Amino acid sequence: MKKIIIILCSLLLYAGLFAQEKVLTMNFWRIEDLYELDESKPDALPEGFQEFTYFDSFSSGSKTVVVSDSISYDSSDIDEIILSSDFFGHDCLKILFKETGTEKMASFTEANIGNNVLMEFNGIVIANANVREKISSGSLQLSIPESKNILYQIIQLFECKNEINLQMPEKLIYIKTKSAISEYDNVDKKNPTQLATNFFCAVFEKTDDSYKEYVLPDSQKRIAELVEIFRSKYQDCTIQVAETESISSLIIRKFKGKNVPMPLYFYVNNGDYGFGEQIIFVIDETGKLKIKQMTLK
Repeated sequence: MKKIIIILCSLLLYAGLFAQEKVLTMNFWRIEDLYELDESKPDALPEGFQEFTYFDSFSSGSKTVVVSDSISYDSSDIDEIILSSDFFGHDCLKILFKETGTEKMASFTEANIGNNVLMEFNGIVIANANVREKISSGSLQLSIPESKNILYQIIQLFECKNEINLQMPEKLIYIKTKSAISEYDNVDKKNPTQLATNFFCAVFEKTDDSYKEYVLPDSQKRIAELVEIFRSKYQDCTIQVAETESISSLIIRKFKGKNVPMPLYFYVNNGDYGFGEQIIFVIDETGKLKIKQMTLK
C-alpha cells in the first residue's frame, strides 16, 4: 500500500512540473546614456553597471547599452497582459499589475523621472522610453510600432488576451539557399508564396537587380534600401515564408479584385535572433501580384 501511495505522489509531482505556466520575467533597466563603452577597458564599468545587448531593429541589428538600476517582475506581480488598440486605433500592449507590481512600478518610475528606460520581456525589448512621471495607477499602456515582430513574439511567449485577433501563421516553408531560381516569366504571378520565395532567392543568390521584377515601380526605392541591408547584414540568415496566404486575405482579394493589400508572413533567423514581418502584395494594372511594402524598420 505504501508503495502505491509513493508511486501516486511521484506521478502527481511529475505531472505538476509539466503543468506549470510559462515563466514570465519582465525587467525595467535604466539606460546610462552618458556612459560610453570603452572596448579597450572591459573591466572599466562601475559597480552596479553592466552591458546589455538586444535586437534593436532590422536596419541596425544588435545594440549594446550600459544599464544600471532595474526592477524585475514575475507572474506574481502581473494580473493580466492584453494586446489591444488605443484611442487612435493603433496596436498597443496593456499590462495590469497586482498590488506588488503596482508598488514596484511606482517606486521605480519616481526614482527615474527624466531617465531613459528599457522594458524587456524574456530577453525581448518591448519599449525604450523616457520616464516623465511617477506611475502608480496599477497599469501600463505601451504603443507598439508598425512592425508586427514584437506582437508575434508576445503571442508566442505569453498567455495574453488578444483583442486585436492577431494570428500567428501556422505553416512556414524554408527558402533553401543556393536553390535554382525560376526566371520571372516562369513564376506563377498569382502565387504569393512562389513570388516571395523567388524574390528572396534573387536578393541573396544574385548580385544584380533582378529582384526588381517582383516590385511595383513606386516601391522600388524603399525595397532597394531593404535589399541593401539584407545583402550587407543578413547573408548567413535563413528565411521562411508562409505556405499560403490567409483565408481572409484570399476571400477579400477574390471579391474586391485589384489593388487590395495582401500580407504574407515571412521569418528571418540570423543566428542570435529572429524576427517575423510581413511582405505586402497588391495586384498591378496587368493583373500580376507585385510587392508593395515590407514591414521592416
